[in-house]
Amino acid sequence: MQSRSASTQDTTLRTKDFLSKQPLLPEEKVYYEECKEYYHLTGQPLISVAEEVFDSSTELTTSSLKLCIDEDCNQFDLQGFITKFCGKINLTMKDILIKKIQVGSCILEADIFNKFESNDKKLSLKMICKSITNKLREEFSKMRIFFMFMGSIKSLLNQQKHRAEIKLNPQYNRIYAPDRSYWLGALNDGIDRGNKPYYCPVGWKRCSFYVTDRFYEKFKGWCICYHGTKFEYGLSILLNGLKPAERAEHGAGIYVSPSINYVCHPRYAEVKRLDTSYPSKFFKSGKYVQFVLECRVHPSNIKKIAKETLDAGNTIIDFNIDNKIIEWVINNQNKKIVDFNDPDSSIVCTGIMMRVTDDHPGLLPESQWWYESHICNHENCCLLGINLDVLKRRRLDGYKLTTVDRNKFILENLANEIFYEIFEYLDIHDIYKSFFNLNKRFENLIINSNFLHQINISTISKIDFENFYINILIPYRYRINLFRLSNPFIADIIFSPPRIILQFIHLEKLILDKIQMKYLSKIFNYLTYLPKFHSLIISIGDYIESLDILFTHLFHLLTLKYCKIEYEIKNSEYPLSIYLTEYDSSSIQYLIINGCFPFKSLNNLLCCLPKLRYLSINYLVHCRDYLEREDLSPIKLKYLKNVSLKFDCIRFDKVEKILKNFFYYVQILRLTTRYDQAYLNAKRWEDLIVNYMPNLRIFDINHETSMVNNNLSYHDLINQFNSSFWIKKNWFFTHQHDWTRRLDSGIFYSTDPYRRKDYGFHWEIDEQNCSHIQETNLNSVQHVSIYSKQIINIHLNYFPNVTQLTIKHYFQTSDDSIITTLNRMIPLVQLTKLTIESYDFPFEEVIKLLRFTPNLYSLKLNLLAMTKTNSQLIKQNENFQYVTKTNKIKYLDLREYCTLNQIQLIVKLFPQLEYFKTRMNRKEIEPITKYLLLKTKNKIQHLFLLCISETPKICLKELNILIKSENLLKDYFIKFINRDLYLWW
Repeated sequence: MQSRSASTQDTTLRTKDFLSKQPLLPEEKVYYEECKEYYHLTGQPLISVAEEVFDSSTELTTSSLKLCIDEDCNQFDLQGFITKFCGKINLTMKDILIKKIQVGSCILEADIFNKFESNDKKLSLKMICKSITNKLREEFSKMRIFFMFMGSIKSLLNQQKHRAEIKLNPQYNRIYAPDRSYWLGALNDGIDRGNKPYYCPVGWKRCSFYVTDRFYEKFKGWCICYHGTKFEYGLSILLNGLKPAERAEHGAGIYVSPSINYVCHPRYAEVKRLDTSYPSKFFKSGKYVQFVLECRVHPSNIKKIAKETLDAGNTIIDFNIDNKIIEWVINNQNKKIVDFNDPDSSIVCTGIMMRVTDDHPGLLPESQWWYESHICNHENCCLLGINLDVLKRRRLDGYKLTTVDRNKFILENLANEIFYEIFEYLDIHDIYKSFFNLNKRFENLIINSNFLHQINISTISKIDFENFYINILIPYRYRINLFRLSNPFIADIIFSPPRIILQFIHLEKLILDKIQMKYLSKIFNYLTYLPKFHSLIISIGDYIESLDILFTHLFHLLTLKYCKIEYEIKNSEYPLSIYLTEYDSSSIQYLIINGCFPFKSLNNLLCCLPKLRYLSINYLVHCRDYLEREDLSPIKLKYLKNVSLKFDCIRFDKVEKILKNFFYYVQILRLTTRYDQAYLNAKRWEDLIVNYMPNLRIFDINHETSMVNNNLSYHDLINQFNSSFWIKKNWFFTHQHDWTRRLDSGIFYSTDPYRRKDYGFHWEIDEQNCSHIQETNLNSVQHVSIYSKQIINIHLNYFPNVTQLTIKHYFQTSDDSIITTLNRMIPLVQLTKLTIESYDFPFEEVIKLLRFTPNLYSLKLNLLAMTKTNSQLIKQNENFQYVTKTNKIKYLDLREYCTLNQIQLIVKLFPQLEYFKTRMNRKEIEPITKYLLLKTKNKIQHLFLLCISETPKICLKELNILIKSENLLKDYFIKFINRDLYLWW
């Protein structure tokens, strides 16, 4: 392939002579795809010129032309295209030298003015730039040109590479509205945004950009401002930079304002009426859109602060900002184009603000000042997206709303972008149930959204699931990349049709809760055929019979990178061993095992995970089978950085061997251990860490033991962890005693600065014998378990972010009530899960606690203490009546046998129940079931899943006969799993 001038005599330019097989760079491909979307959205090509063309201080050694044409290379007429193009821009054929055409959409590269000197090249390119009018852009569009670049190819590649590094920063996306991101007056949140106030941009949505790491440190003191732009510029600015203002009322520079209400005037921010026929990743719906850029500027770069320039007079534009100081002129550093995504620019763009509405924004209350300023129909001035006279008539005559109508208007005219933000806080099933059948708009809103990519089906009734299955799951199974099933019945529906899972061709992550073993072989076999699958979270509902089978299936998933498994075995004292050989190897990088795992198999498991990065096993125990397994030779786990292990009565010397053989590269180590007091040998740990774990940054240990060595007291032993070695590493520890007045035993654990999500509260510190270390860094704790039988309120820690509470015993307090004591430890109002395992916790105290935990979603408790209580008196209690009306509990697990009388009380107390698990005597099953199902349309109308735990299997048949004979349910599923009987309707 050779370059050839377009004026070569007696030779026709043929596309095939210039085709290049050189692939586009990733950043090039992304850039051109964005340019093509810009072309389809605006109907015009994106035209870009290298900065050095306008810079007199730099030499232009090469001048190139890059054209991207939305046409198949096989159909492209190169000769006809070049002839027509040169005619449009008055370019002679001898001045253009074709170099190559890259396949796909035609991407043509040529040299122009190759024989000219540098200054002549610049002059010629500037003349072409000046000749490009809107009419010429339309002509280019007809030629299907979607991108045109002039300058050096090196500059273009640098620009494309830099754009590829610009990332969205979705964690800082915001919707500015009441009940979302909203404040009155100047924001005062402790962040330094310079010497200019920042007011809430109500009614706008921000898509935030990633600019640089440590943003608030680098841009400390930089003020927030806004820059309005045309629709196509709002897209092209993201690709080509922010240009100085052409109309310089206050001098050369970039014009911005601290008021978004000012820059959204149609003189600055085009009101674009969207054509819904073209698809776009930017706008999912809505009729009108405006773009405004959110920027940061240092006060020293503000050249001038001046009055408005829209002839608004004394009309109030923004109630927060005076008209006399509403425009800022920013130093553009004498550059023709300022790259506003460059962290070293004088102005940095931190996000793009969008206002998408179903009616014209000129009808909004905050836009009424437009009509008192300069506003016109001229396209080269104000871009209204509608005829001004029509807009004024609608404003004055046809847009008068009553108070009731105004409320309706606000709801019906919320932009679709707002609904998408709201949907992010809802379960996909709730979205479907609430909106899908509302009207055609919401049906399309859901179908065209990204929510169908991630299906998380939690607790759901049978009829609701079947509708969801028919209308959403099956039609759009090709789009799903995350799929979660948390109902033991749903697997029957999903996995029973032959090979249906194979049609989830984009599935990447699968989450299965309470799946039965009988489905595993089929599921794992299907998963091997899914090309994008890489993440599996699975909990097994029935008792597992063979760990060998489970791990063999897992290791056969060659693309699996993330795996979390949860299971139970019948007898934890006799866990099943795993047979692994040197031929077993897995691609798993993150492995979490929540279940009884044989410690003897840990060595060989690690040998089969060469790519492992994260490991967590929550229950490592002795394996008491008689079949000895030969240990494989240890391997270097050079990627393994984070380890969390819990050992049950495993001697330290056994654990020490594992640490020495595999954990050289580990940086974070969390261990939970029991009994062997050798774990409290500080010197032994010091030698182990120095010689075998030199990369360790975080050492987090929790050890429970009783002293058997009488030479040292418990406190003497743990005080060895106060030496200089531990202090230099900032590793600190404290302890609790698990029995009052038992100072020879306790729980020893790490404190600041590292904290687990779970915290156990035991007996408080003995003032005379224990040195107290105040624990201050408890923000990461989400679950507190109270083991103590007495709390005396002397040294109570506070856990500000706890959402789960477990109470092991009915504890006594010194002076205050249980409620007061608990509220000193945790914010009761934010609890969502509560478990009370005590057998003697009075039911009246449970009711009191429920009154102060209004956001509880899940409740587990024993009800033995309730048998002594008069249920009629309880119902008349003020606390009971209050809780009945206010609680939100949907999951209830009662661990004791319940009578019909108690069930009636429960139904009265928890009217929002959806899932109910309890134990029943066999003779009570019939009357209780009839009561619950007959009440479905009355007091407990939300209930659709019932679990009767630890019941004989014959009860399944008996219950089935009862339902059919009494016609209690017409459409239901019933099954038996691990001595638990499930009924779903």
